[in-house]
Amino acid sequence: MDIETQRKLTEYFISLYPETVTFIPRTKTRTSTGGFVFVEGSPRAPQVVTFIEPGPNPVPTVTLDGINREVEFEVLGKHDAAMARHDVFNHQGKEWEVIDLFYDNGYETRALVSGRG
Repeated sequence: MDIETQRKLTEYFISLYPETVTFIPRTKTRTSTGGFVFVEGSPRAPQVVTFIEPGPNPVPTVTLDGINREVEFEVLGKHDAAMARHDVFNHQGKEWEVIDLFYDNGYETRALVSGRG
């Protein structure tokens, strides 16, 4: 199947259960004591995505930073969606964090997200 058809199918899938979210990028910054903090940048433009539940039980995942997290949802966006690891966003009264992205396949952007707080 060609890439344009796959992109149209992704957009159709998103349109079934669309949600608009605003991702806020965060940069990991060293502190003077040798630790680190995340500094929030300017919010990205609002984007229409959909949420996919991974199954009945959250999936434990160890991130590249070596942190154990539970994947509560996958976020699916169009191929040109702007999101990155460590981005945060609010949805249904809760803050969420992008803990990892799937590889770039050219027709969708898919991320693993975990609730914060």
